[in-house]
Amino acid sequence: MDQPEQFTVNGLEHWVGLMNSGKTTLAELLTVNRVRNHGDRVCLVVLSVGDVYQKVSALRNLGINAVPLIGRSARSEHIGRYWTTHIDQAGELFPSGQYPPDPAAEYANASCLLEPLRVTNQATWTPLRPEEFPCRSRLRTVDATQTRIHDCPLLTVCPAQKALREITAAQVWVTTAQCLVASRAEPASESMRWLEAVQHHIDLMIIDEADAVQQVFDQKFVQTEQLVSSDSGWTHRMVDCTNQGLANGEMAAVVHRGVQEWHRLLLIHQQAVFSLNQLALADSGQALRTLLGDTTFTAHSLFRQVARTLYGLAPHTDGDKAAEDAAEAFYEQQLQALAEQPLLRHGHDLEAAIEHMTRLPRDDELVRETIDSWIDTNFSPQHTSKQRIDLDRDLLHLIIEAAIWAGRITTTFFRMVGLYPSVREPLRLPDDEMFMLAQPPRDYRPLVPEAPIGNLLALRWAASRNGGASLQIVWVHGVGRWLLHHAHDLLACEGVAGPHVIITSATSWIPGSSFYHIPQTPSLVLRQQERDRKALRTSSMLVRPGRTLANDPIFVSGRAGPARADALRQMVSYLCDVTPGRHRSRIDDLRATLPDDRRQILLVTLSGRDARLVAEHINNKTTLSARYVVPDAAGPQDGGIQRRLIAGFGRGGDDILVAAEMSIQRGYNILNASDTAALGAVVYLTRSHPPPFDLGFPLSMINQMAMRHLQHPFAAPPGDVGSYTRQMRYAARDLWYDLIGHPVVFRTLDEAYRPAFVANNLVPMSQTIGRTIRGNQHTTVWLCDAAFAERLSTDDDAPDTKRTSLVVATDVFLTGLLSPPKVSADAEEHHRHAVNVAVWELIGHLVQTSQPLGSRRK
Repeated sequence: MDQPEQFTVNGLEHWVGLMNSGKTTLAELLTVNRVRNHGDRVCLVVLSVGDVYQKVSALRNLGINAVPLIGRSARSEHIGRYWTTHIDQAGELFPSGQYPPDPAAEYANASCLLEPLRVTNQATWTPLRPEEFPCRSRLRTVDATQTRIHDCPLLTVCPAQKALREITAAQVWVTTAQCLVASRAEPASESMRWLEAVQHHIDLMIIDEADAVQQVFDQKFVQTEQLVSSDSGWTHRMVDCTNQGLANGEMAAVVHRGVQEWHRLLLIHQQAVFSLNQLALADSGQALRTLLGDTTFTAHSLFRQVARTLYGLAPHTDGDKAAEDAAEAFYEQQLQALAEQPLLRHGHDLEAAIEHMTRLPRDDELVRETIDSWIDTNFSPQHTSKQRIDLDRDLLHLIIEAAIWAGRITTTFFRMVGLYPSVREPLRLPDDEMFMLAQPPRDYRPLVPEAPIGNLLALRWAASRNGGASLQIVWVHGVGRWLLHHAHDLLACEGVAGPHVIITSATSWIPGSSFYHIPQTPSLVLRQQERDRKALRTSSMLVRPGRTLANDPIFVSGRAGPARADALRQMVSYLCDVTPGRHRSRIDDLRATLPDDRRQILLVTLSGRDARLVAEHINNKTTLSARYVVPDAAGPQDGGIQRRLIAGFGRGGDDILVAAEMSIQRGYNILNASDTAALGAVVYLTRSHPPPFDLGFPLSMINQMAMRHLQHPFAAPPGDVGSYTRQMRYAARDLWYDLIGHPVVFRTLDEAYRPAFVANNLVPMSQTIGRTIRGNQHTTVWLCDAAFAERLSTDDDAPDTKRTSLVVATDVFLTGLLSPPKVSADAEEHHRHAVNVAVWELIGHLVQTSQPLGSRRK
C-alpha cells in the first residue's frame, strides 16, 4: 500500500479508516484548503442535525462562510434541541466576552414573522409549523376577477430564511442525508431537491458515515402506510372520501370508467381488510394472532407456511431436505399463482372456497367443508400423517383464509394507488392525501432504478390494547443506495457535470455485508499510528456467559416479554451483586483492572426499553450508579441521559452507562478529563440480533443484489434483454419470498445468507467497541449472553460451531476476509486484500484471540 504525499480526487472516491485514524480531521482540512486556496464550494453531509450546527459553528469560527441546510418537517424539534443543548452546555446563559455567541445560533430560528397577523386565532390556536409557513406561493389576494399568488413580503428579513438567503454566496453547505434527498432547494428557478442542486452548484461533496447514509437512502424508497389505525387509516379514509365524493356530486361520477374500477376495487379491499381482522380478532383466532403479531407477511409467506404444514414441516425451523424441496415445489405449482394474482381465476381447487368466502351472506360451514376437502386432498402422507394434519387443521384454515385476504388487500391497494390521480377530480378526493405525498420524490423516478423485485407490497398486523388491531402496508419503491453511488454524476445524462464526491466511514468497506458495504474499492485508507494499533492489540474479548445462582446459563437473546425482563435482571445480578464466595462483584473486579480515570463501564442492550430496565435495576438493587441513553426527542427522565448529552458522561460520577447498541455506536466520543476514552470496558448483556421478522435484512439483500447487477450487468445477446430481465426479477422475488417467509434466526439461517448476517452484526459491534479506544486506549469486551456460545454455556462436550455461536461465525468470516490471496491473483484482488487488512485486522485480532473460542487460541 502506497503512502503518497499527494492524492487525486476524481469523480467518486471512497476513503476508509478505523476510529481515531483522522477521517474527520482530514475532511475538515480538505474543506478549508479547497475553499481558501482554490475557491471551491463544498457540501458536507453529516449524521445528524446536531452535527450540522456543530460543523457550521466550527467552520464559521475559522472564517469560512458555512450555512446549514435543514428540512422543514421536524425543524422546530431540531432547533428546540439545539437551544436546549446549547443552554445546558454553555458556561453562561448569555454571551459575554469570555463566552462569545455561537456562530450557528443565528440559523436556529423557527419563527414566522407573519404569525401575529393571522386572523384565524381561536381557542385552539397553535403556532404555525415550519412546513406551514407561507413563504413562497402560499399567500393569496382575491378580487372580483382573479386570485393572485404571492411570496411572503418579509422573506428578505425573515430569521427563519437566513440560511436560504445566504446559500448562493455560501462557501460550504452543511446538511444531512435526509435533507439532501428529500427537501426542496429554495429559492430556485427550477423545482429540484438539494441533491440535484448540489450537481449544479457544488465542486466537492464529502459524505461522512457513508454506510449509514446508504441505509438512509435505502429507507427513503421504502414506504409504509397505516391501513387501519385509531386515527383514520388509509382504508377507512378512502371509504369515507369516496362516499362523500359520490354524495357531493349526486352520483354523477358513477359513469366514469375509472371511478367504476376504483369502486369495485374499494369494495374488494374493504371486505378483505374487514375479514382479515375478523379472522384474527375472533376467539378462535388466537393462533393466527400469535402468527401475525410483530411480523411482516404477504400472501406468499402465508401460503408457503401452508405448504410446509402439509408436508410435515415446522413453520420456523429447517426440516428434512426432501420434505423441504417437496413443499417448495408444491407451493410453486399449487399456490404461487393465487398469491401473485389473487383477483384472477386460475382453475384452482381453492377458488371454490374463495367464492364462498367472498359471497354475502357467507356460509361458514360451506367454506370450512371446501377448505377441509382441499387439505385432505393435498397433504403429503409420505411426510406427515392424517393425525398430525388434524391437529393442525384449525390453524391451516386460519392461515389459508389469511393468505387469501392478504393477497386481495395488497393487490387492490396497489391498483387503487395507481388509479388515484385519475379519479381524484371526479370523486373530489383530497389532493393532499398523505400516502401520495409521502411517496419518494417523483423527481427521482427517472434516476433511481426500480427494485429488482418490482413494486412489491407486504403487510404488518398488530393487536392493540383496546381489543382491536392495526394493519400496516410496506411498499418497496426503488434502490435508494443508487443515489450514493452516483452522487457525482447523477445528472450526467442531462449534460450536468456533478461534484467530485468523497464518501468515508470506518465501516463502509466490509465485503459481504448487505447493510453497510459500499462496493467501491477504497482509494485511500487512513491507518492508525502504531501506538494506537499496539493499544488495540493488547485489548481482550472474553465470552463469559452469565449464570443464575443455580448455575444455569442466562439466555437473553430469543426471549420476549416478562421472560426477557427476568433474564436481564438475572444478568445484572450476576454482574453487579456480591454473590456467595465473592468479596466483590464481577463488575467491580473488572473495574479494578482499569486505570483510575477509565473505570466507567458500558453495558449494551438491544433496545431502549431494555436499557432502562437494566439501569433501574442497577440503581435500585446494587451499590453502583447507572444512567441509560434515551432519544434526543425524549424529555428528561429519572436516570436517563439524552443521546446528544452522552459526550459529557465521562466527566460525571456515574459508574455505568447502559445503552441500546444502535444508540451508542456512532457520532459521539465519551471522553474523560484527560481527553481519552472514559469507558474502559464494554459488556454485552445480549447478543446482537435483529428482530426475526424485521424487513431490513431481506430488503438489504435485494438492494445488494440490485447493485451487483447494475454495476456488473450481464451482456445479453440481441433479443434476449427482456428474458434476462425477467430472470433477474424472478431471482430477486425468490430471494425476497424465501427470506420474508422465514424468520431471520441466526441458528437456522440459510448458509447463503449467513455471511451477510454476520457482517451486518459485526459493524455496530465494532463501532460500539470503538467508543472505548479513543486516545490510544486498550479495551476489554465481555460477551455475557449465553446465546453468544450455546454449547459453551450449557457445558456441552461438543465445541461451538459457526451455527451455534455468533463469535465463532464472526471468527470464520474475518478469517476468510483477512486470508491473503494467491500469489497469482490479479492486482485488484491484492489491492482489496490490503484494504481488508487495514480496516479489519485489529478487530479480527480481537475476535480471533477471544477467550476461549478464538481460532488463534485453539
